[in-house]
Order: sequence, then structure tokens, then C-alpha cells
Amino acid sequence: MSTTTAVESEVEQIDHVLGEEYEHMPVPLLGILVPPIGAIILVDQYMVRANSEATSEWRIVPFIAWAAGSLVAFFVSEYAPQYSTAISAFVVAAVVYGVSQSLAAPKTQYAS
Repeated sequence: MSTTTAVESEVEQIDHVLGEEYEHMPVPLLGILVPPIGAIILVDQYMVRANSEATSEWRIVPFIAWAAGSLVAFFVSEYAPQYSTAISAFVVAAVVYGVSQSLAAPKTQYAS
């Protein structure tokens, strides 16, 4: 028996055991909720607040961006399943966070 047929056989056995429950696993939910977090962290650390110190202030903008990315990914999973939920969530959260922070951030004036 070749390796590919053995793997296919195992997958068929797992699919048979799990049945309908396999389709309702939380893995798609992770693809909706987690990627926006990474996008927000990357945009924050490398674009918006580069070289900044960690603070304990609570900011609402990252949560809004996370919700926007997750919401778009949910709609992508429901209405356009041919597209990636993770990529759509990542891109939307990054854009929403970057634009929101650039609009909400106080403008620093430098002494000349």
C-alpha cells in the first residue's frame, strides 16, 4: 500500500467517524477571528507607532478594526467561500486600523 492511499484511507475513516460534526468544527471561526489581530499588531508596530514605548492606555481603535476585519471575513465565508477568510480579515483590519489611527492620532508639531 502506498503512502498516499494509506493517508486517504485514514482520512476516510476519520471523516466516517466524525460525520456531520466535522463540518461544524471551530477551525473556520479561527480563520475569521485571529487574522485581524495579527494585522493590527503589524500595522501598529511597523507603521503607526514605530519606535514607541508600551503604555497601559486603553484604545478603542484596534477593537473597531478587529471587529471590521472579523465581520468582513464572516461575510466572505458565508457569501463568497471561494475567497480566503484569513486574507480578507487581515487586509480589512490592517486598512481600517491604519486609516483610523492616522485620522485619530494627534498631529505632532516639531520645533523648527
